[in-house]
Amino acid sequence: MDKSLIVIVAVGLAFMYFVINLVGNLEDSDPRLQNSQSVKVKEYEKYYKEDSNGEIMLDFSSVSVEKGKQVWIESTLSKKIIKHFPDFDIMSEMAKNQLTDSEFKTFFLKKLNSIEGEYMGGKKSSDQAKDAIMKLN
Repeated sequence: MDKSLIVIVAVGLAFMYFVINLVGNLEDSDPRLQNSQSVKVKEYEKYYKEDSNGEIMLDFSSVSVEKGKQVWIESTLSKKIIKHFPDFDIMSEMAKNQLTDSEFKTFFLKKLNSIEGEYMGGKKSSDQAKDAIMKLN
């Protein structure tokens, strides 16, 4: 009895493994089966690269500022940087180190400096400043 139960469980697990892999492969190969979030993730993966220290960087060297904004909003780097709010020095240093030299990097650092001035001057609240950094508006 024990051997037959083990065989049934093994066959069931093998079947489940086969079905899960088949469905996963179908989803990857057929764009109609992909949700919009997985399409964005796959599209934006090409902008990530790893430096020699193992840090994840955003490579916007061949991207327009508008496309860079779209990728920035979805990026993990934006979420890591915003955790250091309101320490604009650390946020700026992280951006300098983890964004490749590009038009977007220049734009972002200027925008961050502008938001810092508005926040320190009392024109923006903490939430407004965070939102502006995340959405670059």
